[in-house]
Amino acid sequence: MEHWEEFGALVARAIPILKAKHGADWLRSMRRQMPGGTFYLFLGYLYLTPKGEGPAFGGKPIRDSDIADQFGRSVATVRRWRNTLALHGYIDQHRTPDGWLITLKSSRDANPSKSGHVLH
Repeated sequence: MEHWEEFGALVARAIPILKAKHGADWLRSMRRQMPGGTFYLFLGYLYLTPKGEGPAFGGKPIRDSDIADQFGRSVATVRRWRNTLALHGYIDQHRTPDGWLITLKSSRDANPSKSGHVLH
């Protein structure tokens, strides 16, 4: 669990880095498209994926309960956020006995102005 204990802090650090990398307009546009915690979960995945695409967390599985603890939310809420990101094509997810393997699709493809849909 030690790797996941700082997930919330990493999300906070991700915002200025991603703003510098993709631009403030991209970040604002992403925020408008994703409700509440879905946006912050996406930022955490993006920040912990070195190239902005590919396996998050170094290819290690993570449990929804670990993220739920960090966000102070229920496991069901985190599961809903993760499923929403997968449904709209931002991530791929694969179940393992130890949690979920998350693969981030290219952040260049994560352009809400092109997709034209709001996540709910």
